[in-house]
Amino acid sequence: MLRSVIAMSMVLVASPVWAQRATTVDPRHYTIVLENDVVRVLSVNYPPDERSEMHEHPPNVTVFLTDAQFRVTYPDGEVSNPRMNSGSVGWGAGTIHEPRSVGTQPVRVMIVEFVNLEISEGVRQRISQPEPIDLGPGMTGHALVDNELVAVRRVTFDPGAGREPHANENRNLLLMPRLGRLTVEMDGQTKILEPGEVQWVSGGTVHTERNDSDEPIEWIALLLEQLPPG
Repeated sequence: MLRSVIAMSMVLVASPVWAQRATTVDPRHYTIVLENDVVRVLSVNYPPDERSEMHEHPPNVTVFLTDAQFRVTYPDGEVSNPRMNSGSVGWGAGTIHEPRSVGTQPVRVMIVEFVNLEISEGVRQRISQPEPIDLGPGMTGHALVDNELVAVRRVTFDPGAGREPHANENRNLLLMPRLGRLTVEMDGQTKILEPGEVQWVSGGTVHTERNDSDEPIEWIALLLEQLPPG
């Protein structure tokens, strides 16, 4: 499913009619849940055996909330048949494609697209060592993606676990629950996020995350470098 930025640029020049956003050509399957000058977050929902139209994704991080099986066609006629497990997370350098869901169950995916940034060909996914990151009692993180733009962490909280108020001075943060409900406090407000919802935390904003439920939860944290627009 992933293609290099050079290949994507060549297709954009040769076939501009195809270089349209997923939400423009296929609002049935792709909806915007958050958009600012850094990212566009898409909620993707495919019933079984449905296809999209040919569309473009800029560089992105994809989070699979369910298992997924697709038949993907590219503008040059090439076809791939990826299978992804629930919880899979990956970096994509950008692509133009036409996906078709070929599984027997509905598919839910979250795509975080990077907008208005110059993305060099050298920005690749780098997976860190799998050692867990100790965040405190009842909390564990795992590094999934690290590159010049984003660090992606999978975080688990035991029931009642939570972080003390803190801020990321030089990085914006995007919070995305995958299993269970994540409680977020910031700016004097409390918000409970469920899978399919996100929360943007600007760099320097004091906030806290916790698990107020009786079950373990899992969520994805994207730490984004505060780079100027390209």
